[in-house]
Amino acid sequence: MHERIDFDSWQDLACRNPEAFEAKRRDLVNAVIEQVPESRQHRLRCLQWRIEKVCATSSNPISASLRLSRMMWESIDRQQALIYHLAHAREPKIQGYKPLQAAILRFPRKDAE
Repeated sequence: MHERIDFDSWQDLACRNPEAFEAKRRDLVNAVIEQVPESRQHRLRCLQWRIEKVCATSSNPISASLRLSRMMWESIDRQQALIYHLAHAREPKIQGYKPLQAAILRFPRKDAE
């Protein structure tokens, strides 16, 4: 699996024979997943399924790319939030940390006038 991917040959294959391109792409993705420890393979297969569904339901490749990028950033944001909360779970009194507080304002209802 240390074979270098030649963009030009993949592009040529995609133009000449899209079905063969998809089969080769699937084989390569599966080969990469097979190299991962078995305990992580199921999660990667689920992620690959989700990626393929995003691509299949997008109106064009740019839309798919944007949706996948958003999905990636949302995952990173969730991971960072989890890391932050786990790191600070035992130390609720971090220097300079103040819990968020807000005043609740009451507004009269329009139908009460």
